[in-house]
Amino acid sequence: MLRTDIKPRIASDKRGKIKTGMKSENGYPKSLSYFNIENFPELLRAYGEKPDKLIVFFPSNNIEDFYRTEYNSYGSNLAKKRTCDGQNCIHHISETINGKKYEAGQESPCCCKDNPNEKELCSCYMSLKAYIAGMDGILINPICYYFESHSANTADNLYSEILKTWQMFGGKLIGLPFMLWVDMVAGKSANQKFPIWNIQPIGTISQLQLMANNSVIPTNEINRNVIDLTGQAPAIQERTETVSESEIAELRELANQKKAKMNKEQVESLRLFLTGTITRAGLVDWQDTLGNL
Repeated sequence: MLRTDIKPRIASDKRGKIKTGMKSENGYPKSLSYFNIENFPELLRAYGEKPDKLIVFFPSNNIEDFYRTEYNSYGSNLAKKRTCDGQNCIHHISETINGKKYEAGQESPCCCKDNPNEKELCSCYMSLKAYIAGMDGILINPICYYFESHSANTADNLYSEILKTWQMFGGKLIGLPFMLWVDMVAGKSANQKFPIWNIQPIGTISQLQLMANNSVIPTNEINRNVIDLTGQAPAIQERTETVSESEIAELRELANQKKAKMNKEQVESLRLFLTGTITRAGLVDWQDTLGNL
């Protein structure tokens, strides 16, 4: 028996968080133009010491399973005072704001924006759980890494692009490779720059549709893609192993046998695959897909 109200929980690597910030020698926050991965030697081997781009995969098709953003306010002892979603606040301690008292546990309309004390204003918090793959497209660690940012622009950028991709591919995210990268953006002062994160799916529409249909997270040589991050636009490199005419004929025969079970998107994706450059990786993907129908 299994509880009907069970909620899946996605674990993350407990060695630390991946951020684009650190404390300076004087103990002050310092912005970085790269992802700080110093706690993860396997990532250092794959990407070097200061990567500004990472290949990530998501562990669920449900965005709320791996993405979270909210506003928080902390006291001088780092105890959380309140949490806010932009409309309502939950007060974790008793406090007085603009002469109005709030009790611990009370929920109220958002009072953060009306607080005259800038130090008391809530700040944005965003967390993301994702697998990281190397340049060979294979997952480095079977456990998700935990990313953290306090930039509202970063939070908005990531959610907007992930949601767009989710909508574009029928609510599917598992198996789709994304490039996560850092841009340094000037602040109010010309001498100040802050890291803003961005994300985008890697590949063409037909490649991504095929991967969305397969929904396979790459863990080995058979189901991986080699990803090129050297250009302005990341791309999936086609593997060039020779595919024989007999193998193509066998795939066409298998497709004819399974046609009644294929949906319209699969039929169109297979047509595009068979009329383009047929790669070994694509052939194996389609053999698996059709074999499971």
